[in-house]
Amino acid sequence: MPRKPAAASNLIAIDNRQNRLRPPPDLPQPERDLFVAVVAANPPTHFRDSDLPLLVQYCAAAVLSERAMAELRTSPIVDGKPSAWLAVFEKANRAMLGLSMRLRVSPQARQANNPTRPPPRLSAYQMEPCAMRKIDRDALELALQQTLAEKDQGRVEQVRSMLEGRTRLEVSQFCSFHRQIEALRLHPWEMPPCLGDLDNGSGRDEQAWALLKRMRKVGVSRWHPSPLEACQKAERRSERSGND
Repeated sequence: MPRKPAAASNLIAIDNRQNRLRPPPDLPQPERDLFVAVVAANPPTHFRDSDLPLLVQYCAAAVLSERAMAELRTSPIVDGKPSAWLAVFEKANRAMLGLSMRLRVSPQARQANNPTRPPPRLSAYQMEPCAMRKIDRDALELALQQTLAEKDQGRVEQVRSMLEGRTRLEVSQFCSFHRQIEALRLHPWEMPPCLGDLDNGSGRDEQAWALLKRMRKVGVSRWHPSPLEACQKAERRSERSGND
C-alpha cells in the first residue's frame, strides 16, 4: 500500500455547504465591516439567507448609534435643549436591541430556551408558500418584479444572484422588505410593516405595527411593496362600495 505524503495529513477537509452569509454589494463600508465582523464571530451555520435584511438593518442601526453618540459627546445641548441626536441614539439602540434578539447575537438571546415555554409561532417572515394566501404570494411576486425593474443595476444584479442560490420565497421576502423601506422612506432604525408584529422583548415598532394593522383591516397583504398606497386604494374602494 503506497504511503501518503506527509503534507496530506495536514490537509483539512472543507465543507462547501458552510458558506457564510455575505453582505450586499451596495452596503456602505462601515456597515459592511460590521456585517463581516458579526458573521465571522458566529458559527458558519448561525445565519441563514433569510436573515440578510435583518442583519443589514442591525448593522445600519449600530453604525447610526455610534455616529449619534459621537455627536452627543461633542454637542449634547443645542440652543438650551437636548440635541436632536439624542432621539436618534435612543431609536437606533432600540432597533439594535430588538434585532440582536431576532438574530441571536446578544448574550440574552444565546441563553438556552426555557423548557416550560411553549414553542413560538412561526412568523409570517418564516411561512412556507403553501401556508400563504394568494394575496401574499401575489404581493411577494410583485415586490420581486418591481425590484428587478429598478434603475439601480447593483440592486438588480444582487437579486438575480440571490435567485441562483436561494428560494424564490426568501428572495421575494427580501425584495418586499427592501421595497417597503423605499416606498415609506424609512430610517435605518424603523421597521417596515412586513415585520410590524416583531417583538423580542423590547417592544414593537409602533409605526410599523399601526400600518400592519391598517393593512390587515382593509385586506392588503403584509408583503405588499407599496403598503401605504395599497391601503389608500383599498380604503377608497371600500368607501365607494359603501356609498352605492
